[in-house]
Amino acid sequence: MVSNTPRRIRVAKEPDVVEAPLNVREYWFEEFRRVIVVPDNNGCMLFSIDVHRMYSSPDEIGFNVVSKVEDNDIHIVYYTIPVEIAPRLQDRKAEWAELVVVKAADRRIEASDVRLYYCSISEFPDRDSVYEVYKAVVKLIEGRDPDENPLKAPEIIRRVYESRGLL
Repeated sequence: MVSNTPRRIRVAKEPDVVEAPLNVREYWFEEFRRVIVVPDNNGCMLFSIDVHRMYSSPDEIGFNVVSKVEDNDIHIVYYTIPVEIAPRLQDRKAEWAELVVVKAADRRIEASDVRLYYCSISEFPDRDSVYEVYKAVVKLIEGRDPDENPLKAPEIIRRVYESRGLL
């Protein structure tokens, strides 16, 4: 008997570390969260780490505003994270750290990413070292341990993965 039901072909899981253009690396955690690492010409690397947290007011954030960009009712606010509490990378202290928060027209206030800048790095860190930084940032901003309380992909992301044959 021949089935007329189309067969889904499962593709290989995307790699946990992706080499992107311009010598950028993407490290993927919890299936849909990424840490983008961008080297500069001075032996330093910028880490941009996906986070998400809803705040009820700016007072709840607890860091100092360093700058903001406003476009009508949308505000992107940059907060300084003291380097003393920022995660270390392979025993190196961050040169600077910031939290990016979006304040939307409907009054939602949401953290979107954390940026960390490390220097004196001769090569890209391994995935385990980047995960330790990611884990520390998630604990700091979201108050969650990704090992003990891992995220589940939101429905929209699950649908995208399914459409790509990844689930």
